[in-house]
Amino acid sequence: VCVCVCNCLHCPSLYSFVLSSIPAAQLREEDQLSFLVFDHEVSTILPMTTMNIAGKEKAAKAISKLRERGQTNLSGGLLAGLQQFLMMKQVEGEKAKIESILLFTDGKANRGIKDQNTI
Repeated sequence: VCVCVCNCLHCPSLYSFVLSSIPAAQLREEDQLSFLVFDHEVSTILPMTTMNIAGKEKAAKAISKLRERGQTNLSGGLLAGLQQFLMMKQVEGEKAKIESILLFTDGKANRGIKDQNTI
């Protein structure tokens, strides 16, 4: 999951959505989840973690620390999510599972790559 934490008007509603939706999701013990946050910087607040009881607690703790800051480096967040996804695929191989990248953003790319066609 990649979440924009820029200090724009729309991002606090993103935090509320993520805070309420992800921990309540029907995650199975074999599921894996990671969280990246991005503004003008990109950082991993939860590396790829198995969603057993301890993993769910780590995820909830990481999500609870989301705070707004900076501007939107949409391309940086997306590329970091793709990179983590591809690294996981190299380690995990071609196992049959659902693989998704969720990108939560205000959509205003004002840092990094700004052109929509390039992103």
